Amino acid sequence: MIVAIMTTALSGTAWAESKTINAGALTDGVLAESPFTLTFAKNNGSTAPTYNANGGDIRLYAKGTVTVALSGGNMTTIVFNLSAQGKKRLAPITASVGTIATQSSGDETVTWTGDAASVTFTVGDNATYGSENTKAGQLCFSSVDITYTASGTPTCATPTFSPAAGTYAEAQSVTISTTTSDATIYYTTDGSTPSNASTQYTGAIPVSTTTTIKAIAVKEGMNNSTVATATYIIEAPFVVQDGIFDFNASNYGSGYETSGVQVQSGTWTAVNVTMTTAGRNCWFLEQDNSKTLRLYKTLNSDAGGSMKFVVPAGYTITKIEFEGKNVSQISESVGSYEYAEDKKSGTWTGSTN
Repeated sequence: MIVAIMTTALSGTAWAESKTINAGALTDGVLAESPFTLTFAKNNGSTAPTYNANGGDIRLYAKGTVTVALSGGNMTTIVFNLSAQGKKRLAPITASVGTIATQSSGDETVTWTGDAASVTFTVGDNATYGSENTKAGQLCFSSVDITYTASGTPTCATPTFSPAAGTYAEAQSVTISTTTSDATIYYTTDGSTPSNASTQYTGAIPVSTTTTIKAIAVKEGMNNSTVATATYIIEAPFVVQDGIFDFNASNYGSGYETSGVQVQSGTWTAVNVTMTTAGRNCWFLEQDNSKTLRLYKTLNSDAGGSMKFVVPAGYTITKIEFEGKNVSQISESVGSYEYAEDKKSGTWTGSTN
């Protein structure tokens, strides 16, 4: 995963950049983050290098090597940020070219400086600089910071969105940004690929219905960024209050009864549902999840319960489905309610807002 990219233009067609690469799973001993490739090898050691998910680090053992290679430029500094395990078992590290900063007990990093497109690091036999210095040596790191001089034509950093793409219960105000200084952002909301002829981003974009935003960053003298895409699904919540559907206790007689209610309308589903009661109303609400409600009746009560679906702005309820015990005993104030012969399911249809 790329944590940050910073670009500063230099003279001609070369420029300085820095990148942080987080530890991650290895594929055939390789961790690739364009334009870098980290290749790990056991060599004559006893244990193969591996990614430890629990520790969030890559573990390279005694006699093992990691080769850091850059495509299109030279690296000037490489800093391995040691994990907790790395601080326990840090071994002397050597480099094929360039210089390793003087190591000592308690180090939290291993730092290389030089000017090369490829560097191979080798792990020593003993944990000389670790807190467990009688153990075999290791190089265990959670991330690598690399600064380098790149060549060719630079590319604008891909735009990012805030808040992140996702499902929301209310309208959002979406901002777009790029880490490329003075770049211009263009975007679309109709699903088309943006270009410098698309709408120019000048401020937060209001999103009140489900929308996909695509954006690019453009700057003279640089390649356009890759297209960034974010989809926002707006599923407005609704509230349950006294009203529309009446549950008449007299139809149930004595005893403890339960009725489950499944509520859906189009592509959105009821969430954050609440219920209010009045007088001798003895119904109580328990919310299992975002889709199911349970309504209970206390023993021998002669009071009924009721609830009302309040429609959020911009929506109309056209169908509500009920599932549970004795759902045939529901009466409605608008629309039409029908129940199945087994009286365990029913459907209301109509139009209300």
